[in-house]
Amino acid sequence: VEHVMSALPSNARKAFWILLQYMSENPNSKGLVFEQYLSMCTEQFAARNELRLRAFLREFRDHNLVNAITVGGNELWKIPGDVQTIQEVIATMNQLFPGRFYVHVVFVLRICEAPDEVVVRLTQKTLKLKSLSISR
Repeated sequence: VEHVMSALPSNARKAFWILLQYMSENPNSKGLVFEQYLSMCTEQFAARNELRLRAFLREFRDHNLVNAITVGGNELWKIPGDVQTIQEVIATMNQLFPGRFYVHVVFVLRICEAPDEVVVRLTQKTLKLKSLSISR
């Protein structure tokens, strides 16, 4: 993983990180549906379009970092390995690229609450993480 990630552009690493996070948060999942993955990557500015994400995935697949399967007509992408393996990859990436991963978060703040309505304000923030630890 170290050599491959070091050779990839930052957007490719970010796209891999998004899949890595998903697999860590959903350990029993068969994988992430491509369309959802593409949406996540465009929201996080990792891939501008389908062509770019598919190029990243080809590179990941060539280095055995990801697998794809088709279930019910859906193309699913996943990182092979168990939860411990995924956690080890997260730790390795945090060591190699400290402070280089960003998470886009939408905060919902309640402004006022009346009996018949709730007014909310959405704010968007981009957070720079020095490291990420995921636990349940």
